[in-house]
Amino acid sequence: MKNRSRWLARTMPWLHSLVLVALLLGCLQLSACSTQQPTPPAELAGNANDLFNEPFFTNPPYWDNPDAPTDDQLADKPKSLLQKSGDIAFTTFVVGVSIAKMAIPFVGF
Repeated sequence: MKNRSRWLARTMPWLHSLVLVALLLGCLQLSACSTQQPTPPAELAGNANDLFNEPFFTNPPYWDNPDAPTDDQLADKPKSLLQKSGDIAFTTFVVGVSIAKMAIPFVGF
Protein backbone atom coordinates (compact mmCIF):
# COMPACT_ATOMS: atom_id res chain seq x y z
CA MET A 1 0.00 0.00 0.00
CA LYS A 2 2.88 2.33 0.75
CA ASN A 3 4.37 1.83 -2.72
CA ARG A 4 1.06 2.63 -4.34
CA SER A 5 0.67 5.88 -2.43
CA ARG A 6 4.20 6.93 -3.44
CA TRP A 7 3.41 6.16 -7.06
CA LEU A 8 0.20 8.19 -6.87
CA ALA A 9 2.05 11.06 -5.23
CA ARG A 10 4.62 11.08 -8.04
CA THR A 11 2.15 10.72 -10.92
CA MET A 12 -0.57 13.08 -9.72
CA PRO A 13 1.22 16.36 -10.64
CA TRP A 14 2.00 14.95 -14.07
CA LEU A 15 -1.56 13.68 -14.50
CA HIS A 16 -2.93 16.99 -13.24
CA SER A 17 -0.92 18.97 -15.79
CA LEU A 18 -1.93 16.52 -18.55
CA VAL A 19 -5.61 17.05 -17.73
CA LEU A 20 -5.13 20.83 -17.72
CA VAL A 21 -3.41 20.74 -21.13
CA ALA A 22 -6.18 18.52 -22.54
CA LEU A 23 -8.86 20.90 -21.23
CA LEU A 24 -7.01 23.90 -22.66
CA LEU A 25 -6.71 22.25 -26.09
CA GLY A 26 -10.38 21.31 -25.96
CA CYS A 27 -11.36 24.91 -25.22
CA LEU A 28 -9.16 26.18 -28.06
CA GLN A 29 -10.70 23.73 -30.52
CA LEU A 30 -14.20 24.60 -29.40
CA SER A 31 -13.56 28.33 -29.78
CA ALA A 32 -11.96 27.78 -33.19
CA CYS A 33 -14.99 25.86 -34.41
CA SER A 34 -17.42 28.43 -33.09
CA THR A 35 -15.66 31.33 -34.84
CA GLN A 36 -16.11 29.85 -38.32
CA GLN A 37 -18.68 31.75 -40.32
CA PRO A 38 -21.21 29.79 -42.35
CA THR A 39 -21.00 32.15 -45.33
CA PRO A 40 -17.92 34.09 -46.50
CA PRO A 41 -17.94 37.88 -46.64
CA ALA A 42 -19.20 39.41 -49.88
CA GLU A 43 -15.73 40.52 -51.03
CA LEU A 44 -14.40 36.95 -50.70
CA ALA A 45 -17.35 35.23 -52.31
CA GLY A 46 -16.69 33.81 -55.76
CA ASN A 47 -18.78 34.26 -58.86
CA ALA A 48 -21.07 31.25 -59.21
CA ASN A 49 -22.11 31.97 -62.80
CA ASP A 50 -21.45 29.53 -65.61
CA LEU A 51 -17.70 29.38 -66.20
CA PHE A 52 -18.11 28.64 -69.90
CA ASN A 53 -19.48 32.14 -70.45
CA GLU A 54 -16.39 33.87 -69.09
CA PRO A 55 -13.86 35.07 -71.69
CA PHE A 56 -10.95 33.68 -69.69
CA PHE A 57 -12.15 30.15 -70.35
CA THR A 58 -13.71 30.62 -73.78
CA ASN A 59 -10.86 32.52 -75.50
CA PRO A 60 -7.71 30.44 -75.91
CA PRO A 61 -4.47 32.00 -74.70
CA TYR A 62 -2.06 33.45 -77.22
CA TRP A 63 0.26 30.43 -77.23
CA ASP A 64 -2.68 28.05 -77.84
CA ASN A 65 -4.28 30.17 -80.54
CA PRO A 66 -4.14 28.52 -84.00
CA ASP A 67 -4.02 31.97 -85.65
CA ALA A 68 -0.83 32.91 -83.80
CA PRO A 69 2.31 33.10 -85.92
CA THR A 70 4.37 29.92 -85.97
CA ASP A 71 8.06 29.63 -85.19
CA ASP A 72 8.89 29.59 -88.86
CA GLN A 73 7.05 32.86 -89.42
CA LEU A 74 8.78 34.45 -86.45
CA ALA A 75 12.23 33.22 -87.47
CA ASP A 76 12.01 34.86 -90.91
CA LYS A 77 12.67 38.31 -89.46
CA PRO A 78 16.43 38.86 -89.12
CA LYS A 79 17.66 40.79 -86.10
CA SER A 80 19.27 44.13 -86.65
CA LEU A 81 22.78 44.90 -85.50
CA LEU A 82 21.37 47.05 -82.70
CA GLN A 83 19.22 44.17 -81.40
CA LYS A 84 22.13 41.73 -81.58
CA SER A 85 24.47 44.08 -79.72
CA GLY A 86 21.80 44.73 -77.11
CA ASP A 87 21.36 41.00 -76.58
CA ILE A 88 25.12 40.54 -76.23
CA ALA A 89 25.39 43.40 -73.72
CA PHE A 90 22.49 42.08 -71.65
CA THR A 91 23.89 38.53 -71.63
CA THR A 92 27.32 39.82 -70.59
CA PHE A 93 25.73 41.84 -67.79
CA VAL A 94 23.72 38.85 -66.51
CA VAL A 95 26.76 36.55 -66.54
CA GLY A 96 28.88 39.20 -64.81
CA VAL A 97 26.33 39.73 -62.06
CA SER A 98 26.03 35.97 -61.52
CA ILE A 99 29.80 35.58 -61.21
CA ALA A 100 29.98 38.59 -58.89
CA LYS A 101 27.28 37.12 -56.64
CA MET A 102 29.30 33.93 -56.34
CA ALA A 103 32.60 35.78 -55.73
CA ILE A 104 31.38 38.36 -53.18
CA PRO A 105 31.43 35.97 -50.18
CA PHE A 106 35.05 35.04 -50.93
CA VAL A 107 36.15 38.67 -51.25
CA GLY A 108 34.77 39.56 -47.82
CA PHE A 109 31.78 41.78 -48.48
